[in-house]
Amino acid sequence: MERLALHDLRRTCARLCHAAGGELEQIQFLLGHRSAETTERYLGSRSRSSPH
Repeated sequence: MERLALHDLRRTCARLCHAAGGELEQIQFLLGHRSAETTERYLGSRSRSSPH
């Protein structure tokens, strides 16, 4: 596990929560992010309001 970093675990936690049905706002609160955009980056998804 030489290449495992703390943020890898945070991203995994966020993605598992999302896959289990967690809402973006809940995951944002869990991770302590001020911006939903930061949480979306952790999830690997775009903003809901984004046209792309």
